[in-house]
Amino acid sequence: MTGLKMTTMTLKEIRAARERGESKTDLALLHQNKLAGIEPEDDEDSPDATLAIREAIALRRAG
Repeated sequence: MTGLKMTTMTLKEIRAARERGESKTDLALLHQNKLAGIEPEDDEDSPDATLAIREAIALRRAG
């Protein structure tokens, strides 16, 4: 996942940034991929973490 950076923001700050047009996340594309069953690519820097996150998500969905 090159070119990405992690930031810490509150939900209120995120919503304000989206309203100002500062978000670069293509929510329509993410929703389309979800509906099509397309999974995001593995994190090349930490493939074990990617697997652990997917397992945790699967458990939450099941429970």
